[in-house]
Amino acid sequence: MGKLGSALLLGDSGSCGKAGRGRLVVVKGEPSLKFFKITILSRTLEMEVMAKLLSGSNTTNKRLEFPTESLWAFSLPAGQNSVEFDALDMLDQPWRLKILVRNKGRYPKPWISGQWSIYVHQKKLRQGDRVTLTVHDQENGVKNYRIIAERKHFGFWYSIGQ
Repeated sequence: MGKLGSALLLGDSGSCGKAGRGRLVVVKGEPSLKFFKITILSRTLEMEVMAKLLSGSNTTNKRLEFPTESLWAFSLPAGQNSVEFDALDMLDQPWRLKILVRNKGRYPKPWISGQWSIYVHQKKLRQGDRVTLTVHDQENGVKNYRIIAERKHFGFWYSIGQ
């Protein structure tokens, strides 16, 4: 079976051509498909770290568990199980978040804490909302993170600004 590779550019709220916004979805894999997304915002490439539908516990606890496969986006110092980073929301407000990784057990289990509970409260997030975390690697090695909250309404996802 040959390798499958394709790319699809999806419009983002009708502003794709003029403002240079959109989502590039790159699909790779064999035999199971793995999804990687690159988001084009403000003429910069941002890679999707994770997108998660929130559970009730994600909105009431002070942490957000996320897939181990997303740890590639964070530079955990050797011997450490946590790292802090700032993520900008859609209004360019910074949120001080912290990645923690459980070292005990069969596999590492990462979660986000820090100002997560404040973010949930301010955005009025609830079960079923979607949170996407992206990263942009600058040429100087600095990583810029963005956190986007969305709510589904009549089958369409809308950004939660507030």
